[in-house]
Amino acid sequence: MADTDKAKIAMMIAVSKALDYKKGKPGADAEEIFQHIMKELPARGFAKAAAIAAVDKALYYRDVENAKDRDILQRIMNEVDAIIGNIE
Repeated sequence: MADTDKAKIAMMIAVSKALDYKKGKPGADAEEIFQHIMKELPARGFAKAAAIAAVDKALYYRDVENAKDRDILQRIMNEVDAIIGNIE
């Protein structure tokens, strides 16, 4: 599997975990969520960096734009190539 494919999978898993964590702990700040994702996500290297970038964008959509979780997941899925492009 190519690195970008691994990164795309890691991104979606990380965003889903981050949204679930935020739902379980509504008072959690971004730093706490990032620490949780870094600890729980088995991805490494580029895939983990891409996942963190995706989580950052997802938290922005949730906190600033008040987007629903389903909409956030869809937006991130549509933007994975752009997020990866910004990292490379």
